[in-house]
Amino acid sequence: MAEVKSQCSPFLHRSRAACAPGAGVLAPSIALPITLVAPLFTLLAGGCSSSDQDRLQRDIATLKEDIHELGRSDREEGRRIAQLSGAVRQLEDRLGDGGGSAAAGSPFLPPEAAALPIIRLRPDGQSGGSYTVLGRPAGQQAPHPAAGAQRPGPWRNSPMAPGEPGDQAGAGPLSGRAPVLEALQRLAFGNRERPLTVVHYGDSHSKASALADELRRGLSRSGRISPGYVTREHPMLWEAKVSSSPGWTRQNWLATRDTGSFGPLGIAYLTRKAGTTLTLELTGAVPLTGIEVTAFYHRTPGHLPFQLASSGRTLARVKPPPRSAGAVPPLGATMVTLPSGARTLELTVLKGAQRGGQELRVFGFATRYPGADVEWDVLAVGGTTINHPLLRSDETLPLYLSQRRPDLLVVWFGTNSLLEPDLDLERYRQRFTELLERFQAAAPQAQCLVVGPPDLLGREISCFLDREQRRIVERKLRGRKAEAMLAHGRPARRCNPDDLLRRQGKKVVYPVPEVRTAEEWERYKQGCTYHTVPQLAGMITAQQQAAYARGCAYFDTFLFMGGNESMQRWACAEEPRLALLDLVHLSQRGYRKVAQGILEALRGMQLEGWQGG
Repeated sequence: MAEVKSQCSPFLHRSRAACAPGAGVLAPSIALPITLVAPLFTLLAGGCSSSDQDRLQRDIATLKEDIHELGRSDREEGRRIAQLSGAVRQLEDRLGDGGGSAAAGSPFLPPEAAALPIIRLRPDGQSGGSYTVLGRPAGQQAPHPAAGAQRPGPWRNSPMAPGEPGDQAGAGPLSGRAPVLEALQRLAFGNRERPLTVVHYGDSHSKASALADELRRGLSRSGRISPGYVTREHPMLWEAKVSSSPGWTRQNWLATRDTGSFGPLGIAYLTRKAGTTLTLELTGAVPLTGIEVTAFYHRTPGHLPFQLASSGRTLARVKPPPRSAGAVPPLGATMVTLPSGARTLELTVLKGAQRGGQELRVFGFATRYPGADVEWDVLAVGGTTINHPLLRSDETLPLYLSQRRPDLLVVWFGTNSLLEPDLDLERYRQRFTELLERFQAAAPQAQCLVVGPPDLLGREISCFLDREQRRIVERKLRGRKAEAMLAHGRPARRCNPDDLLRRQGKKVVYPVPEVRTAEEWERYKQGCTYHTVPQLAGMITAQQQAAYARGCAYFDTFLFMGGNESMQRWACAEEPRLALLDLVHLSQRGYRKVAQGILEALRGMQLEGWQGG
């Protein structure tokens, strides 16, 4: 087809001028670079005068028919015109609402980027783990296995099987608008002038630290990684840890009885006694010199003074601001450099200037190694939902983000909210959007990656419990003996109930009182099958909508795991297991597998110069 100069867009091949009298059908170019999608949307939406809208509407209808026929006859060609199909839908939306756009106006996306389609990435089985980029119009949600989705486009009549690991027609675990994904890929694997700093918020999935550890190792070029932010018991299995002397009380934003400032993590350590200590210990490959440690604390007039010391040397003494100082920034930060060869730093509380009434809240320590190219702060507390940083935090959280100036924000929430009996998904979407807004307001320079919740299963709690175990559950008994009795048979109850059967001679003894025959046992097992909780699909959709609106990428952990009931498969597969038998948490190996999926998706993207499929 000969190329004709266009009055509306230089990026389209066309048979007749779309903005001239007698305009006809726009035919899509076979090669449409992703970097030209933004100008295409802008010109399609506003490059023609209002007097031409009727003709454009007729052209749209004809073009849609041509696209459909081409998609039916040639699968690959259908993929290549997916972007233009999105442009058509976007133009229809703009013609329908007078030119407005729900996505426009985001402070973290330029107007042309907000008009872009969502790009989803899926593993390409024919190219050994690389990823194919596929388009989806802005505002249109990808079909999801948990929702009984249908494949889009020319494949829409092929239903997706429950639990299928990804819609092979186009859905995949990593998604976002093209400029967002492109910026995220450059941040991860492009040239850097300074260490990559990441602040990672989440719940127990993140606190386990395996996902964060795998990601930071995958993003490090040199293998030299700074521990970042740590406090007592957070994060787990890290190369830095904090121990405490008697005299400290933990303050946790999960505990309604706890009050005061909880700092950037949601946990603070409070003392009113002089002489109490917190000790930071660095393990693993620790540099000999140049280690910088910043102690973060609640800075208020009259707080107890403290000192920082290492290897017998006092490195800093911190006094409270005078009470006459009035309002002061509540986040205190004191940085020291450890002596050569030192691996520990001790914070010791000193006597105050007055008797009684004084206290000190310490939040944690951030450690930076010389020559490290990645710093990763895991700010995750088990049991946290998005309501805790929204409703229980104070100014110390945004002040911390402003001081750390992260290059990347990682946000992984959702599982604990799914356990709430009165979950309102629309309210959740609004609050999740608000949470991202607050994070981004404090760190506007940061890219953003939202990680979705893994699979979560449900069934009747009494399934496969014997009489004594049911009594423990019904009476809510606690203690080691009760826990030991409930643990008996747990692997079989979760994975293979037939292992619970016992034989007395030729007689089969069934584990539950209401079953006496083989037929009843089979019916009972069917009724006790695990199923993915129905709210999960809506949760993922709500998070995706919030992430796209705020200019974040989204990684669908549920889809990556394999969809419906995948948690049971990960927990019950042959060793090593990828999930725990609580069927809520992944194993360390499972979290690392999810991190590897994120890294592979980022590495496999070929957004620059993308040729439309």
